[in-house]
Amino acid sequence: MTIKALYPTVRPTLNLDFAKTKALDPRITFTRASTATFVGSNGLIQTAASGAARFDHNPTTSESLGLLVEEARTNLQTYSEQLDNAAWTKNNTTVTANATTAPDGTLTADRLLETATTVSFYVANFGGATATPGTYTASVFAKGDGSGRLLNMTLQQSGAYQQSYFNLSTGTVSNVDVSLTASIQALSNGWYRCSVTGTSSSATTLFLYSAVAAGENSVYVTRAGSASAGLFLWGAQLEAGAFPTSYIPTTTATVTRAAEVVDITGGNFSSWFNSSVGTFFTDSTNMPLASNIALSTYNTNNTVAFALGTNAPDGGRAYLPLLGHLSNNTIIAQVFHYNGGGTNFGPTIQNTISNTANINKMAFYTDPPNQLFAVAVAGQIATLDTNFGRTGANSYTLANMMRIGYNGGFYGNYNGRIKRITYYPTRLSNSQLLTLIAT
Repeated sequence: MTIKALYPTVRPTLNLDFAKTKALDPRITFTRASTATFVGSNGLIQTAASGAARFDHNPTTSESLGLLVEEARTNLQTYSEQLDNAAWTKNNTTVTANATTAPDGTLTADRLLETATTVSFYVANFGGATATPGTYTASVFAKGDGSGRLLNMTLQQSGAYQQSYFNLSTGTVSNVDVSLTASIQALSNGWYRCSVTGTSSSATTLFLYSAVAAGENSVYVTRAGSASAGLFLWGAQLEAGAFPTSYIPTTTATVTRAAEVVDITGGNFSSWFNSSVGTFFTDSTNMPLASNIALSTYNTNNTVAFALGTNAPDGGRAYLPLLGHLSNNTIIAQVFHYNGGGTNFGPTIQNTISNTANINKMAFYTDPPNQLFAVAVAGQIATLDTNFGRTGANSYTLANMMRIGYNGGFYGNYNGRIKRITYYPTRLSNSQLLTLIAT
């Protein structure tokens, strides 16, 4: 049977195709109490005004990625675009301000140059150091200057130096110290965003070194420098968290990007929601290691009725599809029931899927009168057809609002891009669920 034959023929009562429309449905209430950055269709970093939604794009292909929703984060690194400022300590280096076009299309990227001495070569901003123990991610936009130098990013944590090397010609990461994780993302015009994450019991400081070869231990190395060799750098960021979020520009002080809250409530919710039975489909892309709850519905007691994503919160009398990333890149899906007095788990399906791209398509139906529930993910179906001793009204039937991108709660905040959310006011068949996630 063809995919076309299995595709739902019933019309959805809600179809939020953010990647296609790049606009908010008028039924949505959106808030963010600060400006924020995103990648525009031209591949350049742009700034959205306070309270304006962000529709992100792939910086190299210009593909529309959908609505960007993130938690609040603070850039602790001051003078993020002004490495020539005195706040940045220069060790046997010089910094030429505004030497080339930055990832936002402005002439604001600086060039770090070595000096013709025999020693190590770096810049560091100790004003951005934090004394609070925890997990921190440092990132910077970097581009080769034709000299073949590599970027060495070093975090000084717990009294030790932890390093990672980034090849700005091949776009690869190597020689990452075991206490760090590192990533590199290609942008347009030869730029890369390089990031490292580590956990410290004391202060965390970012050092940016010019390196000749991977593994040359830039912290203690003594080598000959060249006054014509170095790197282009822009947009340094140090933030508390296990992954980098969108760029937050700073000057004299730290800057906080507020969290996005995206809701559909009241008559804007009840106009399309069927309190008896229904099916949701979501297509979203979350950031590595981030929670990925693309949507959740709430009932009159403000408990979660159900949620779709890589993690799902519990709540009173809630039936939830649960999708989680394990350490071995296995994706696990469960139908999860919490009845207020204990947790019961339904059938579990597992698939070994690389989460490098962090793509998540899920379809879920709930049929409370018949106590039937199913979630489709990774080409398989997990079903639950028993109430596990459920008592009282099912929270699905009491739902009166939807939050797009779950914010807060036990599993934290959503951080990623939501391409599409579709709701059908009926129960779709398992075959139709599988068709939705396959298209």
